[in-house]
Amino acid sequence: MYNLGICYKDGKGFEKPDLDEMFRWIRKTTILGHVESREFRGHSYETGKSVIGKDPVIAEEWYRKRSQWREAMCDVVINRWMTNDVSADDEYGM
Repeated sequence: MYNLGICYKDGKGFEKPDLDEMFRWIRKTTILGHVESREFRGHSYETGKSVIGKDPVIAEEWYRKRSQWREAMCDVVINRWMTNDVSADDEYGM
């Protein structure tokens, strides 16, 4: 399901990208506890590429949810993001 959401984001296999469908599938995978989906949602809210736009508070919530799964990379992203050392865009090359 996560990969389907990413295909909608990139427009792979579809006529064009569809962000509404992308977020529909990403939401489903976060409900099921998919770790990468939580990070994806955090990044989306941080960069303003979410359906509601940029929201650093919600971004931090999603990064923390990801961090609860004890994923070290997300802890690094949160630390750098909170200290303005480097943005998530720089971290992921986006």
